[in-house]
Amino acid sequence: VDFLNLPLVRKSLPLLISHLISAQAFSFASILSMSTTKSEPWEREICGKLYKYGPGGPNAAFVSGPIPSRNIAIHIGGLTDGLLPLPYTTALAAMLEKKGWTLVQPLLSSSHLGYGLSSLQKDSEEIDMLLRFLARKWGWDDSGDGGLNRAKVIIVGHSTGCQDAIWHSTHGKERSRISGLVLQGPVSDREHAETVPVAVEMLAVARQLLATK
Repeated sequence: VDFLNLPLVRKSLPLLISHLISAQAFSFASILSMSTTKSEPWEREICGKLYKYGPGGPNAAFVSGPIPSRNIAIHIGGLTDGLLPLPYTTALAAMLEKKGWTLVQPLLSSSHLGYGLSSLQKDSEEIDMLLRFLARKWGWDDSGDGGLNRAKVIIVGHSTGCQDAIWHSTHGKERSRISGLVLQGPVSDREHAETVPVAVEMLAVARQLLATK
């Protein structure tokens, strides 16, 4: 499946991201064209820096684009995702860099095989940790301008990453630092599984087995 040619993607992402990043000249069509060249989009390299933003094992973030920066897009993927979660991530990183934006791809406790062992609240706390790290690392709070040139930070969530974005916008201690959200494919894998008859039957069997122990 050519993800970038799906009608929903072509209609939603250009409008959402172009509105948040630049009301003037941001063209997501150019991102799509970058991904239809001879090389596959996932073959493109991204140069950047890998940071530890917290003490936990998963607490790392890959940062590409201008460093330091006051224009940040935090890219959070979906179920079992980690770095480079989507086919268009490399193209998105390249276009953001051209527009003077930085792409941050954090690993959370729920990334990769951590899904199901963490929680939205835990993810939100780690997003807070990431924001505090970036603010401290890049001096966001030291400009002395009364906040007139405060950093512009958006969260680009995909699938389960959208749940993280929404939860953090409500419960995050550092939510005031977030300027906007991009919700791409905002669905719940868990809620979807509950609509699949086979999954419901398997859940009933599992509960029965647990009850007989």
